[in-house]
Amino acid sequence: MIPYYGLILWTGTLYGGIKHVRLKDKKKTFVCLAFLSTVLLQSLRAEYVGGDMVQYLRGYELSAQRGWLDPVFNFELIFRILIHTLAVFHVPRQGFIAIMSVLCQAPIFYFFYRRAKNPCLSILIYFTFGLFTFSFSGIRQMIAIGLFLLAVLQAEEEQWLKFTALILLAAMFHKSALIGIVVWPLSKIKVKNHIVHFLMLGAFIVEIFIAPAIIQVAATLFDSYNTIQFTGAYACFLLYALIWFISSLLIRCDAPWNLYINCMYLAAAIQCLGLYHMNIGRVGYYFAFFECLLIPELIVKTTRSRELKLMLYVGCVAFCLLYFYKNTGWGYLGVSPYVPFWK
Repeated sequence: MIPYYGLILWTGTLYGGIKHVRLKDKKKTFVCLAFLSTVLLQSLRAEYVGGDMVQYLRGYELSAQRGWLDPVFNFELIFRILIHTLAVFHVPRQGFIAIMSVLCQAPIFYFFYRRAKNPCLSILIYFTFGLFTFSFSGIRQMIAIGLFLLAVLQAEEEQWLKFTALILLAAMFHKSALIGIVVWPLSKIKVKNHIVHFLMLGAFIVEIFIAPAIIQVAATLFDSYNTIQFTGAYACFLLYALIWFISSLLIRCDAPWNLYINCMYLAAAIQCLGLYHMNIGRVGYYFAFFECLLIPELIVKTTRSRELKLMLYVGCVAFCLLYFYKNTGWGYLGVSPYVPFWK
């Protein structure tokens, strides 16, 4: 766990140092250096750090023995072409890991640069709330999440052709990215009435009781047996729901916050079903990402008192670290303990 905490400490130190240095674009400098540090940590890990990393490396070696379009495990088309291209150029296994890290992290840190008002806290939340550790294992979906975030930027500018193209490209890395198409209508829906907020909260309560039935019906329709999985992911569900509810009350529903709040509601709704099936919960990761932006904004909107804001920031950082330790310390997705490649 020490290397992860080292990255977190380095990122915070970097942010504090850059604030006191004369630079033309402090935000860009900080985000770029944080990105390079993150990629370096991921790239230097051992080949077995990350639950699915071994399978990706096997697929990479297998692709070298096959044609450009030949099937490799359950990999989607564009990802197969990508890894075959790397194999043609004889990129070493550690180089493959480094390239995957860049592809996973670059769109995310670019999104932070474009939209995060407090990039340091947003990156801390990203590091500690599960998505960062997921990027060590779920590489194809993490690349798809990054492309999804780029598509969201296009949606905010109403560039719908570019938005659709990016969603389709993301789906060629991981099919689950097709759900990102709902960002289009979500960006148009504005919920301002607090009574509606409570009605939507009530929908969560109803969904909790009928979620197992929904999963069972889907299993029957698609001839899939034993699909009920009690994942026990209540912490994620409650966290997503709480962030959505408080955000919807305290943050004005103006663009782009209106879209982010709607995405958090959808993340919570999907995670409710994810309590009974792990793969469904993973689909919600696309929308859960916006917690990285909403939580810092909530702290800003909560009070004008500097002292109280400082207390909220300290409490948020402490909660992030505790949440990270609880969910990662025991070896979540095979990322803990961290082992460098030379050991």
